[in-house]
Formats: sequence, structure tokens, C-alpha cells
Amino acid sequence: MINIIQWNMNGFYSKFAELQLLIKDYTPTIICLQETNLADKNNPSLSQYNIYKKNRNTCDRASGGVAIFVSQEYPSEEIHITTDIEAVAVSITLPHNKITICNLYLPNQKNFTLADIENITHQLQQSFIIVGDFNSHSPIWGSHKTDTRGKIIEELLTQDNLVTLNTGLPTRINPSDGKFSAIDLSISNTSLAHKLEWKVLPDIFSSDHFPIQITFTYPSNKEDLCYPPRWKVKEANWNLFNSLIENSISTLEPLTKENIDDDVNQFSKLITDTAKMSIGLANNKPKRPRVPWWNNEIKTSIINKNKSLKKYQNTHSLNDFVELKRNRARTRFLVKLSKATSWKTFTSSLDNQTDPSVVWSKIKSLKGTNRQSNIQLIYNSKLISTPKEVVNSIGEYFQKNSSNSNYDDEFLINRHRYYSPPNTIDPNDTTQILINSQITMDELEMVLRTNKSKSPGPDGIPYIFIQNLPFNGIKHLLDIFNTIWVNNVFPKHWIHGFVIPILKPNKNKYLTESYRPITLLSTLCKLLEKIINRRLIWFLEKIKYISPEQNGFRQNRSTQNNLLTIKREIEIANSNKQSLGMISFDIAKAYDTTWRPRILYILNKIVSKGNLLNFIQNLLLERSFQVKSSNCLSDTYTQENGVPQGSSISVTLFLLAINDISKQTPKPIIPILYADDFSILCRSSSLITIKQILQDATNSLRNWSNSSGFRFSAEKTKLIIFNNKNKNKMSISLGNHIIKNDKYIKILGIIFDSKCSWAPHIRHLKQACTNRLNIIKMLSHTSWGAHSSVLLKIHKSLILSKIDYGSPLFSSAIQCHLKKLENLHNSGMRLAIGAFRSSPIDSISNIAGIPSLSLRWAEQKSLLAARIHRSPQGISTSPNNLFTNLQDKLNLDQIIPSTISLQPPWTISLDINLELHQFPKKDTNPKIYKYHFNEIIANAEPHIQIYTDASITDQIVGVAIICGDTEIQLKLSDKCSIYTAEAMAILEAIKYFIQSVDDKRCIILSDSLSAITSLKNINNPTDIARNIHNFCYISCSAGKHISFMWIPGHCNITGNEKADEVAKLSPISPKAFNVPGFTYSDAKKYIKNLYAIKWQRYWSNQSTKLNEIKKSILPWPPPGCSRRQETILNRLRIRHTLLTHRHLMTREDSPNCTTCGVQLTIKHIFTECRNNQQERMITLGATHLYEIFSPEPTATQKLFIFLKKSTLFKEI
Repeated sequence: MINIIQWNMNGFYSKFAELQLLIKDYTPTIICLQETNLADKNNPSLSQYNIYKKNRNTCDRASGGVAIFVSQEYPSEEIHITTDIEAVAVSITLPHNKITICNLYLPNQKNFTLADIENITHQLQQSFIIVGDFNSHSPIWGSHKTDTRGKIIEELLTQDNLVTLNTGLPTRINPSDGKFSAIDLSISNTSLAHKLEWKVLPDIFSSDHFPIQITFTYPSNKEDLCYPPRWKVKEANWNLFNSLIENSISTLEPLTKENIDDDVNQFSKLITDTAKMSIGLANNKPKRPRVPWWNNEIKTSIINKNKSLKKYQNTHSLNDFVELKRNRARTRFLVKLSKATSWKTFTSSLDNQTDPSVVWSKIKSLKGTNRQSNIQLIYNSKLISTPKEVVNSIGEYFQKNSSNSNYDDEFLINRHRYYSPPNTIDPNDTTQILINSQITMDELEMVLRTNKSKSPGPDGIPYIFIQNLPFNGIKHLLDIFNTIWVNNVFPKHWIHGFVIPILKPNKNKYLTESYRPITLLSTLCKLLEKIINRRLIWFLEKIKYISPEQNGFRQNRSTQNNLLTIKREIEIANSNKQSLGMISFDIAKAYDTTWRPRILYILNKIVSKGNLLNFIQNLLLERSFQVKSSNCLSDTYTQENGVPQGSSISVTLFLLAINDISKQTPKPIIPILYADDFSILCRSSSLITIKQILQDATNSLRNWSNSSGFRFSAEKTKLIIFNNKNKNKMSISLGNHIIKNDKYIKILGIIFDSKCSWAPHIRHLKQACTNRLNIIKMLSHTSWGAHSSVLLKIHKSLILSKIDYGSPLFSSAIQCHLKKLENLHNSGMRLAIGAFRSSPIDSISNIAGIPSLSLRWAEQKSLLAARIHRSPQGISTSPNNLFTNLQDKLNLDQIIPSTISLQPPWTISLDINLELHQFPKKDTNPKIYKYHFNEIIANAEPHIQIYTDASITDQIVGVAIICGDTEIQLKLSDKCSIYTAEAMAILEAIKYFIQSVDDKRCIILSDSLSAITSLKNINNPTDIARNIHNFCYISCSAGKHISFMWIPGHCNITGNEKADEVAKLSPISPKAFNVPGFTYSDAKKYIKNLYAIKWQRYWSNQSTKLNEIKKSILPWPPPGCSRRQETILNRLRIRHTLLTHRHLMTREDSPNCTTCGVQLTIKHIFTECRNNQQERMITLGATHLYEIFSPEPTATQKLFIFLKKSTLFKEI
């Protein structure tokens, strides 16, 4: 059923709240409004509706005008009609036909003719409805008289065979005399009229016209819509869930490879059945649109108003008319009051204690990004709304994306080369044995800890269910995994997924190609995939199989690696007066068309036949899916090719498939690769040379495409020439197509232009951030907005993060471009803290705790330099070439590089003794510690003891290693933290034991609990801990065993006391060896501290008014008061307020104190003015501004007491 509302509202913005009530009560599909009173500069919006409007342009003020709002649930497009009448027409596609709605307004002062109206009807499609305020009278539709305008409409109905839908009820009440009239008409052609129902709604709002409802009934599929229940996880009884599973595990059948499908289904059913008892399911049916400011008082007022209307319609008495007007006015007042109060209450409640999900849910609502659940499609010019037809249409499209029809004929002819690949890898190789070994409990527990997804797969089991299983449940799952892993079996339902179609940004929602698939797979399967994927990634990195140019989805690499390489090549080209050519290739449907036999072919070259290869082969074969929308499942479709969408291991398999693309481009070509984002660069002083080299490389890549199965999209592949000349055109062909030359090109989110001015990218950033700034404006009212801490978080998340990305590249742009971003950043901070518009930027930054963009970007560039030095493998040049100045200043070449584990992480098992940690340090006598220590040492196997300790004195770091009578003193970098120093001491002790000690066993004893416990982190260790793991592996390989033990400091343990004493002397000892090196974490801390000092120095040299009372850049604690008080406090501290600086906005003379006759300033008011002097001294008890505006809670409390006693509170 289509629900149409027509209403002469007389002012869109003034009646917007009443329109929301209409939507709440009637959920209209189409809304036709007259007298919207919109100007061309207005941009009205209504959530989940598309707007089509025509404004009146013949008046000096906004008046008249019409608008049609159509629900986004149905496709619609405007029909442009040629007429002088205020009219707009829209065509709406329904499941079985199309209808046209024409909305017009004929004001009293504008005459019209029959030809004018017929001119409109002749431009409409066959089935149409015309609605609007005609201001025409005739008894045919309920008027008491017939005027000239009414006769024209009567003639229209007769001659054009049209039908008026009006039933004779009045549609307007005269606000001056209370007389009723029927001047709002609804007209349709005869083919549509019998399907329409027309009625005047009983609701009367502040407009003098009644809303009218027209319903169009057609065969509906709404009954086909059903909504999946969801688990009530927030109300879960996990103790009950855990105990029920624990008691039921023993009832499961023993696992066998022949019945693996039944075994997995049985285990899954146990989990879901238990969850139904202990967690429960909730109805997920969407609710009607909610008006957040609705309350019972408004409801009662509307009921009284409607009763008054009915009473007046029966009596027509003056008293009843007055009562009606009174109730209308009261309702309008209550709606406005409640709407304002509701928004103020919500925004004022946003503080540090607010659930972040509530904040971001509101922000998504303000941005209009809430997802619509029901999908409708246009196919062959018809609307498909039946859920089954919709999901099948999308399923067919997704299936086609992975079909063989996507491949070139040449590839299909030669595809057999990848079938039945030979495998010559020795299965008895140590590494091959390890990657094929059984899955361990540590691996399973690790992947469980790192999973946060809430979406269940086809089995209905979210990760949180597995995370709350009892130990015997986890053990049973591990047994299932190993049964699958060792016996080369695979549950059939694990290769099947549910695909959720997600609309791509800025795409037509009625087209199948506008949706991308998000596949939900069995969570049990994904857990196993994650374990196998970690093994595969370790193996590929260990043998250095992945191309060094590939920076996508690899540890310690990012898009910045690729972007820096591009910028570096541009700079070299410019400095050498060369040109740089770059082609950005687009691989069409890269993940969907990855040739699976090619993946297995590649794996057979590096992995022996065994569990890993079998698992991946089982995972890839015979994939199937069903599209799911509105809880309706499509038919089953096959994913013929491509890596499994939604699989945890898919990205790694894709990296294998595309790995050799960069090898197709020999020097001087520089390949840039991030997952499937591939570009090639070539620079030369000759454009002809560049063209020839790029063409040869393109031809080579074309040949690779024909052999690999990947296909380049010639339409989306782009070429750009970077130089300072105007010659930036070049003809390079990709197959039979010429690659498009462009002045701008977007790579990994950054827009490069041929002149490298960064102007296009900064314009793009400005536009994107301006829209985001509007959200802060809506939440930051100075009297009742959200707290500044919340607004600053929103500013950092929405605006600053957008501006910061890529800043090491474009921060070199000219100042006039960068100023645009600075203005946005400054506006966001000013709105967040509520500062007055004339406030100095430096003061705003200080209060907000965010430095200027130039300083912030310099810090980020230094941090990026440190990260690149830690892991320089992902760039085509030395890090020193990229960050020359920073390298010299920060000694970045001393950063300890990130390394890969020499030993498979899942096999690492260190001997770490933390027994002494069970005794609380504060409550334990040193003698007890020493007694237990001696007992542990006595019971240990014969060994040598090595004590380590570290000391930091006056930023000088010393380390001591004590082994018997041997004392080793080391001096470390002053950038080292105490953790780094203690861990370095352990590392150096291991090296000493391996190289200089003949004993086969040793215990390394340290009083650093953080250093010892960090060694237990096997899967994501610190860089030093990784080095310790590797040297332990080297030691073990040499037949030497190393144990670690934590001991408490200063407990009279001889070796530890000696190590502590020697460590303190190490920094000044001439015997100490210098050991350069510090960690990336140390570098980050040092860099952040360095730029904090720079900011502090800059701030200390400023002469702002805030600088007089706040000497530090460190933020003052939040005052813990309302938004209004917070705003007043910030303005007083900055000393720019409405009272003292309004004249700068109005261009008036500066105000003077009416008592003292001098210029009015905050300092004068609070320390010098004779007015309120006695009250000021009694209440504030201070004469200096620092004391008055101090962050101390008592000072703040006194300040507001004084402000409220005086008249200043409302004038700041």
C-alpha cells in the first residue's frame, strides 16, 4: 500500500515538527507539500526521503513553492514539466506499474486558464495523480459556491475524463472567522481512480489546511518480509551457559573423520540450544519511526485539539472556535518546547561517561548513514520488491562476478597449465613438519582472544559464544579442528556462506551492481582459518616469498610506504628537471576472479603435500552461497572462482596469486603494490623514453594478465605525467584501448596532481571536512551542547583524522592551500570548547590540548620516519633518503629493526618462573622471599645463574650483567625506557651465555616483572622480546637451555643486589661498553616528548592573555560543570567574551566600563572595577586572575557564585 499525504503547511521550517508527527503516525510513502516558503539557498532534508521541489522566484522573500518527498524505499525521478505554475511532478516505480504524482499550488492572486492545467496533464505519464491547493470553489468537491476558478477545474474534469477524489469534506478552516472550505483537491485519471482512497485526516495543526491522506492499494509483498531474531547478548547468563555446556559435552558422540559433518553439526546444535535457554532471542522487527521529543503531554494536547475540532464542526459556535484555536496554539507550543528541550537534554548529557556507541549512533543519524534493511531493485524497467526475487537477482549478479565469463579467451585456452601441479617439496623438512603439525590449545585461545565480531554465521553462533565455552567445550572444539586438519576432511556446510548485500557509497540503490557482498561464514570455520592463516603468513615471511613491493595487509607496513615512494620519485624528477610517468592499473573484480588452481599451483612450489595444502584445497573447492536480505534466503549459487569472500585466509591467498605482478616490470620501472592497487613509475628527462618504457611494461603486464587470469580494466586504468611543463599528455595502449591521461589521480586515498601542488587534494579534504564540521555545530551549542571533551573526541575522529592522513606528503604545499585546512581545524576546536569567535588560535589550541597543524604534522612525519626505520622493507629506497634531516637529529638508524620469529610462534615455549610473584611485595618480608628463592634454586637442575639489572640516572641508562665473579657493564642510549633497558640486559645476558659460557643450562634472573612477563607474549611480542625469543631458539639449537625467573629487588638476594649496584655505576664507568639501539616505542615516546617541548617553548614565548594565567600546554582538569558553565569558564580564561569583544563582530567601538569609564576588559571586571568590588572580594577572595580562574574546584565554584550574583553570567 502506498500512503500519500498532501498538505498546505505554509512554511516548511516553521511546521517541520508537525510534519514529523504526521510521519510518525502515518508513515507516508509520498508527501506533497504546498507553500513550503523555501528560497533557492535553502536545502531542506527529510531522513529516508528524496526531495523534489520548485520554489517561487518572483518575490523578494521566501513564499509559495511546492515540494514532493518520496520514500527512498521506491525508485523515483523528477518529470521536468514546462509551466509557469508552481508545480513539480515525480514518477515513482512500484512493483507492478509506475505512477506520476504532480503537486501544484495556485495562489489566489494568480489567475490560470484551462490550457495552463491541460499543459501540465499532457506532460504527465498515463497513470497520474494531481494534488495541491487550487484555491477553487465548486459544490462538486464540497464548496458552498462556484467561482470562475472552480468552473475551469470542472471543465478540466469533464473534457479530460479526470476524476476528483474529494468526498465533499472541508480541507481548510479560516483562522479569522472559523468558516470551512474545500480548496485542496486530489485529481486522478480514470485508470487509477478506482484504486485510490481519499480522506481528510482528523489532525489539525497550526496551518489553516487539513492534511489529506490518499492510499493506493496494490498487491503487496510486505507479508513476505520477516526479520531474523537476534541473540540477547546483553542479557546473557554466561554462568548458566557455561555450566550447561560443561555438563552436556560428555553426551556428544566420539569424533570420527567419517562423520565430521554430523560431529560439527552436533556440537553447533549444542551451543545454539544452550544459548536459547541461557541467552534467549529477541524480536528484531523494525519499529515505526520514533519522534524523540514525543511525550504524553503532547499526546493529550493533540487529543483535546481534535475533540475541539469535531465539536466546532458540529456546533459552529464562536466559543468552540476560540477553544479550538486555543488548543491548536497550546499543541504547537508544546511541540516546539519539547523538541528544543529533548535536543538540549540529549546533547547536554554527552560527557566522558556516555557510552560511545550512543554518541556514534547519533552521529550516524546526523550524517544520514543509517542502513535501510529492505532492498528493492529495478529490473527491465520494473520494480522488484518481493524479497525472494530481490535476493535471487543479487545472487545471480554475484555469481556472474566470479564466473568464467570474466576471463579473456586466451587465458581460458591455456588455463590447463595450472591443473595437477607437481610437488617436489620434502615433507620431512623441519619447517614443513612444523607448519603441518597439530593445532595447539595456545593457538586456539589466542585467536579467541583477538576476535570481537558480533555477527553470527550460517550456524547462528557468534564468537562470544565460543569465548564463553567451558574448558571441556574448548577442548572438544580443538579436537574437531585437529580431526579436520589431520584427516583431510572438511565439513560441507563450512564452504557455504550467507551473503549480506551492502550498498556501495553514492551508488543507485535500485541496481544490483550497486551492492557489494559481505559474506557470513561459520564462526567455527573462521577460527580454524585464522589459526592456519597465522601459520601461513609466518612461513611466507620467513622464506621471504612475498614480493618486497607488496605493502598490503603485512605487519609493520601501510599505505604510507607506497605514497612516500611516489613522492620521493616526484621530488627526484623535479630536482633533476625530469618528468615522471605513472600508470595506475585497475584490476577488474580482482578478488572474485582470482584463479583458484593458480593459488594451488603456487602453493605446491613452496609447501609440501600435507595438512596445510589439503586444508586450503578443501577450502577453495565447490564454494557456494545464498544472499540474505529481510531474513529471506536466495537460491543456492556457486562461487565458481575467486578467493572465498569473508574468509580469514582469503587475503593471504590473494597476495600469493598476485605476488609476481611486480616481477613483470624490470628496471628502471618502479612498481608500487598495495594488495590489488598496482601502479608503475618511470622517470626520465625524455618523454619519449618514458613512453617507450611504460608501453613495454604495459605490454608485459598484459601478457601476465593473459597467463594469470587477472584482467585489467582499460576504462579505469589511468596515466599521469608529473613535471613542471605543460606537456603532460602521452599515448599508451592497454590492449586495444588507449589509457586515459589525467591531470589528477587518486592513489590510496591521496589525490596527486601533475604539478604536485596538492591543491585538488586539499580542496577535497576541505569539502569532506566541512560537512563533518556541521555535526559538531549541531552538538556544540554554548548553553546546552555536549561537553567539550566529547566534542574534541568527535573532532579528532571525524575531522583531524581525515586531515592527518597523508600529511607527510602534502604538508609541503604552499601556505594559502594549507590555510584552508587550518581554518577547519581551528573552527572544530573553537566550537568544541565554546570559545568566542575572536579568540586567539594559540589560546584555543592550548585549551583544547591540540597543537597547530604544522607542529602536529611535523611530529607525525617524525613518527612515520621512526616506523619506516623500524621496518624499511616496504620502500624502494633507504629511509635515510626520505628523512635526511630527521635521521641526523633523531638517530633513527639506531632503532632496533622489527624481525620475524626464527621459530614458529606456535611452537615457542619458554621456561619462565614467576613463583615469587605470588607473594605481595608490600606484605612480604625480604627473608621470606630469600627463603623461597633459595628453595627454588636448590630444586633446579644444575645450572649457572646470570643476574641482570638496569638503572636510569639523569637520563643516562646503565645495565649490569653478573655471572659469578664476572661483571659486565653496558651503557645504552638515553632514549631507552626502563623496560627497554631491563629487556636489553636480558638479551645481552643471553648473548653472553651463548658465546662465553661453557655450561649447558642457565637461569637468567631479573627484578623487572614487565620484562619477564613480556616474554610470555608469543604472538605479538615487542621487538626486543622477539629478539630474545630468537636468541633462545639459537641457544636451544646449540644445545643450551635458558630459564627465566623473576626475583624481587632489594630483598638481600646477593646476585641481584650486586647487579643493582653495578648497574648504577655503569653510566660513568670507563669499563662500560656502549650498546647503541632503542625500540620503536622508545622513539615514539621521545618524539612525542620532543614536540611537546617545542610546543611548550612556543607557548611560553606568546603574549596571549591566556598565557598570563596558564603557563603550561598540559590540559587543566575538566571543571565538571555544565556545558554553559564550561563555555563561560573557557571564555573567561581566554579573556575573549561576548561582553568584551562583541564589537569586533559588529564593527562598533569597544565598550567602556560604565562605572570607571575605562575600556571594558575581563581583567578590569575581576581585579580593578569599583562596581561589585566588595562582593567580589568576599566571594572570590582573590585579586589575581590566575587565582580566580584557577583549575582548582573551589576556585571554579566561587567564580560561578560571583557570576550568578552579578549580572555577568548571561553576558559572557
